Amino acid sequence: MIHLAAIPSPSQNVIEIGPLTVHFYGILIALGVVVAIIVSRGRFVRFGGSADLFEKVAIWSVIIGFLGLALALTIYAYENHEDLVGPEPIPTLPVVVGDRDTETDNAVRPTSPVATEK
Repeated sequence: MIHLAAIPSPSQNVIEIGPLTVHFYGILIALGVVVAIIVSRGRFVRFGGSADLFEKVAIWSVIIGFLGLALALTIYAYENHEDLVGPEPIPTLPVVVGDRDTETDNAVRPTSPVATEK
């Protein structure tokens, strides 16, 4: 396959604010969600809907969507990468599965309170 053009990855893809690490793709996802809610709300109101109802549904949709994503990632990691998750998947639910050690570029094993109590 011949590539005629390519967009290189940026040299820096995170902003570190104290202990908080913000990834650029996270900022873009959040921006996309906000723009989608603003545009959809305007269309919903224009077609006779209630703005208050739309905002309530939109907020709950985003929250449930992110919880579903965390659950799906945990299930996927448990089925396909048990060495990263450990024997009990539920305590690792809030852990991002794609954590990498920056020095060795190896996957970082999330710590599970259930796995360490033995």
